Amino acid sequence: MEYHIKAHISWEEAVSRGMELREAKDNSQWELGDLSLEVNSVYGQDSLGKFANDILINKKSLQQYRRVSAAFPPETRSKYLSHRHHLILAPRKDRFEWLQKAHDSNLTVTQLERELVIADGGTPNNKEELPQITRCETCDNYRLETDKVCHCYKLGDI
Repeated sequence: MEYHIKAHISWEEAVSRGMELREAKDNSQWELGDLSLEVNSVYGQDSLGKFANDILINKKSLQQYRRVSAAFPPETRSKYLSHRHHLILAPRKDRFEWLQKAHDSNLTVTQLERELVIADGGTPNNKEELPQITRCETCDNYRLETDKVCHCYKLGDI
């Protein structure tokens, strides 16, 4: 499949179209979540898998959309924040406060995730600090800084 690129699209046109597409994606996720809540209440919880299969969507995605819709009734949703923002906040008891903060501070999803980690007492990135590597003066091999003593032998000691 070949894609033809328009040669003369302005930046403003590209941004406008991008925003329309993001909004359409968010809206479809909200609508699928809301519809899943309705299907669940009318036909029972066991119907969600069949419904997902019949509309050709992954059941786990549909369950996720449903959880987000249940956590954020329509009148509480921010039209300025993405569905992903809401997804991240859905399991939290303080989700509405964080939603407001994300809106007021214009936080991206990544920034919101970082703020939540910090607020919950974690360290951002969740990456372990890697120890420094140093060279042993005795054997000239590399060792971790956390090793206080090198476990090497001089050639004459063996």
